[in-house]
Amino acid sequence: MKHLRLLFLLIPIFILPFDGQGHTYDIPDNSVCQGLPDSIVYRQLDDINVYAHKKKKYSSREYNRMVTRIKKVYPFAKEAAHELDLYNEMYQKITTERERRKYVKKVEKELFAKHETDIRRMTITEGKYLLLLIDRETGNSSYELLKEIKGSFSAAFWQGVAKVFKNDLKERYDPLYRDWEMENIVEQIEAGKL
Repeated sequence: MKHLRLLFLLIPIFILPFDGQGHTYDIPDNSVCQGLPDSIVYRQLDDINVYAHKKKKYSSREYNRMVTRIKKVYPFAKEAAHELDLYNEMYQKITTERERRKYVKKVEKELFAKHETDIRRMTITEGKYLLLLIDRETGNSSYELLKEIKGSFSAAFWQGVAKVFKNDLKERYDPLYRDWEMENIVEQIEAGKL
């Protein structure tokens, strides 16, 4: 008896779009049903992201902390990628090495004055997320960027400082395996869901 009730409830769903004349009718959500005898309901679905099996299980508290931290540092990573493009354009136009060094020092002072208080207030974990997100946005690890702009010695020095704080400037962003949860959070931020 329950099955018959369910059947009677479902039948109107399939009958409503058709009048038996083979006409096409529009249904909400951009669905299209084509007339008899072979009618098909077509719906465009949102993309579904599939990630690797998670190796580490986060509690809801840990996950919420991760979301909060990423939401805090993600704008810095976006801004860093944008500013790097602007400064790199000017850097490439400079021909002499002396002028390049002057330009790098000038840019370094500007950035330090602009972001000093925000970066000093970051935790070690937020700094790690920032380094990974800069790699995500620029396509280069922080070590590679430092080495390209400031030289090998400076990059090695800052790599040593990062190691003291249990970070690694050479660490690459891996959205498919190790950093899949971070990638998921960033995609939700970009989509406006977080």
